[in-house]
Amino acid sequence: MNLRELLRGPRFEDEEKTRVAGVLNLVLLLSASISLALPLLQLTVSREIVTSTFQLLFIAGFSLALVALSRSGRVYAAGFIWVMTMWAVINYTALGYGGIRSPAISTNILIVMVVTLLFGGRVLVAFIVLMLLTLFGVYVFDVSGALPPRAAPDTPELALINYCVQFIFAGYFLYLTVTSLHGALMRARRTESETARLLTEATRAKRYVDNIFNSMAETLIVLDAEARIRSINPAAARLLGYAADELVGTSFSRIVTASGDPKHARAWLERLRTDEISHAEFLYRTRDGDEIPVLFSSALILDEAGDVAEIVCAASDITLRKQAEERLLEAKEMAEEANMAKSRFLANMSHELRTPLNAVIGYSEMILEELADGQQTAPDDVERIRQAGKHLLTLISDILDLSKIEAGRMELFREPIDVAGVVTGVIDTIRPMLSNNGNTLRSTVPRDLGTMYSDETKLRQVLLNLLSNAAKFTSNGLVEVKVERFESDEGTWFVFKVKDDGIGMTRAQMDRLFQPFVQADSSTSRRYGGTGLGLAICRVFVEMMGGAIDVESRLHKGSTFTVHLPASAPEQSGLRAPPRPPSRAYPIVSADV
Repeated sequence: MNLRELLRGPRFEDEEKTRVAGVLNLVLLLSASISLALPLLQLTVSREIVTSTFQLLFIAGFSLALVALSRSGRVYAAGFIWVMTMWAVINYTALGYGGIRSPAISTNILIVMVVTLLFGGRVLVAFIVLMLLTLFGVYVFDVSGALPPRAAPDTPELALINYCVQFIFAGYFLYLTVTSLHGALMRARRTESETARLLTEATRAKRYVDNIFNSMAETLIVLDAEARIRSINPAAARLLGYAADELVGTSFSRIVTASGDPKHARAWLERLRTDEISHAEFLYRTRDGDEIPVLFSSALILDEAGDVAEIVCAASDITLRKQAEERLLEAKEMAEEANMAKSRFLANMSHELRTPLNAVIGYSEMILEELADGQQTAPDDVERIRQAGKHLLTLISDILDLSKIEAGRMELFREPIDVAGVVTGVIDTIRPMLSNNGNTLRSTVPRDLGTMYSDETKLRQVLLNLLSNAAKFTSNGLVEVKVERFESDEGTWFVFKVKDDGIGMTRAQMDRLFQPFVQADSSTSRRYGGTGLGLAICRVFVEMMGGAIDVESRLHKGSTFTVHLPASAPEQSGLRAPPRPPSRAYPIVSADV
């Protein structure tokens, strides 16, 4: 350790402790130096050593020991020990050397100055009280005659030495006082400058955070420890329909529903105060009472004691995502339903194809046997083969039509059509089927309907399908066919109605019928046959001809199909009109062939 480090004193993290240690270090070194130099000064001036050599050596060694104690970190303890020891030595000397008139009494002011530098106000007041009590005690002992006679004469030389020592200490302590005050002033200025700098940075940081807070597209809400809203950014205010200051100070439960369950909401708020939440889905409630799904996250801000000071809540509006998820789920369900429908279609189709083929094979074998036996019933068997073949041809035609529609290769062949003639021909074709089920037919087909310019084959197929459905799903009932022509702002239109009092259907069944491979009830295919393609093809054909199909139905009360067609079909070919999903605009009534 060099001389500069010895004089500078120890350094600590606490700036005030470093200052006190520096002052104490200089006081102790000065005390030790004067204690060692005083005998030489006394010999030089008065040619004798008046003060006890042991006492001086004790003070010097004691001061150096306190220097070591101060450097170990026990600065205030070392200072207190030195002050009390010097107080005791000075006043003990006064009692033995002159009492209240002893020059040692005046050195108490030096101790007061040291206390001021080391400890400050409260300790100074206590020490001054101690000094006053000490002076009063010395005075009492002096006037009572209890003190011993002076150990040495009060020579001018000795007085000079005492005053010189006191002036040196006083001047040095005043220097330390001024230096300490100057250092304190400089530290205060540095602190003020640093505080101003930190305040500027804090203001800049706050402005930066406020800009981010206010410009965020995501909602951001800051709560206090009791889950009351402290601040809310504009995005959150817009989403919820409030002004920002309307919500400040209110409970967070005002805007959060936690899936609409009040108990769940309370439990969630308790969790919010004690734990961080990450990417949880909740519901925000707007001013109008609407519920908005949000993806929610929160973070806790703790104070110095580790307690929750604030809760930062960030949330994203996931309404569009939820709608997309619902659409995906709906599409998935529709795809699964379509897949199941196709599976049922294949099962039904295999049955439908086997049935006429079995008839063809069976009756062919019977014809061979009858010819071998010379029987004359072959014509009836041939007729059954013909009917089975026609049924098989119809099934295959439906499949081919659907494949053309889905491939976009179905074309519209426009030609003049005798509307009454086409309807009458369809009725004549269906009449045997009506008779087989014991049904009565009532038709209203005026002869003066005129012509329409459209696709006769597709019109005939639509009417055949609707009438065959009515005949198939009605037993011992009434089937009505009615055709009308009317004029409108959009031109001339024809309306075809097919009404029956058959099995009918429910609203849920009506929602599915215009999809391919789908029938109102899977049991209908087992009981009545059919593949579920007919009505899907009918709807596409009607739309290709520029019209629309509608239906009314009540379960067990019957159904009414209505087809609206323009007198002139639109000029378009290669039209692809794939069967649409179920629509409330096209409620259908019953299964078809």
